Amino acid sequence: MQATILVLASICLQADTDPLDVLYVTGGGYHDYTKQEIILREGLSKRANITWTTWKGKKTKAGVPELYLQKGWADKFDVVIHNGCQGDISQGAEKKPAQIVAEHQAAGLGVVVIHCAMHTYRKDPSGEWEKLTGIHSVRHGPHFPYVVRKLRDHPILTAMPAEWETPKGELYHTKAIKNTIPLCEGYKKDDPNVPRQINVWVSHHGNTRTFGTTIGHYNETMEMPTYLDMVTRGVLWTADKLKEDGTPKPGYAPTR
Repeated sequence: MQATILVLASICLQADTDPLDVLYVTGGGYHDYTKQEIILREGLSKRANITWTTWKGKKTKAGVPELYLQKGWADKFDVVIHNGCQGDISQGAEKKPAQIVAEHQAAGLGVVVIHCAMHTYRKDPSGEWEKLTGIHSVRHGPHFPYVVRKLRDHPILTAMPAEWETPKGELYHTKAIKNTIPLCEGYKKDDPNVPRQINVWVSHHGNTRTFGTTIGHYNETMEMPTYLDMVTRGVLWTADKLKEDGTPKPGYAPTR
């Protein structure tokens, strides 16, 4: 009887909790963003209680995504996932990256940055976008499968093996900046001449929590359960919905 009551209480709590509202910002070249949206949307929705809104609209002539010209664009969301190559914003544009970052912070958004999001606005003189991503990166190396090695324990890395290998990969050259905690590094197996690079991390910029990974050039890697488990926990962590044991807080486990 007691077990039944506990199960029913858990079901009621889940039903009374609003899903995590996720805004997915994508677009640009060099990657299969159409397929990646499907992989991430379906993979994350199986692992957490979230709703998904995608923006892949137009940019102004100055390079500003029209999303950011909408008043209160971030107000209804809990987390924004950036997985795209948005390029640089020109001088004299309607909004500058520093203003866009400030709107993330004012809305209290959790932030997830994937792969080419680190090279978005990389010429921004204010450096605010880099502070939001938590990593300095302006280039990447050749394409090859690489090993992902855990550097420390963290709720986001719960149940992740000490090392796992991507079927394909593109290793970004990275450097952690202030307020960034590296979680994993990537290296080329059996080739010590290729420098190891941070490829999973968490950071804070003001009141903003960021989870970042440069892993994600190829669909084959994104489809791996290990990858989807990690990104899901990263999303929950940015919104403070992840427990220390790596499981979702009450109400944020998948509903089905």
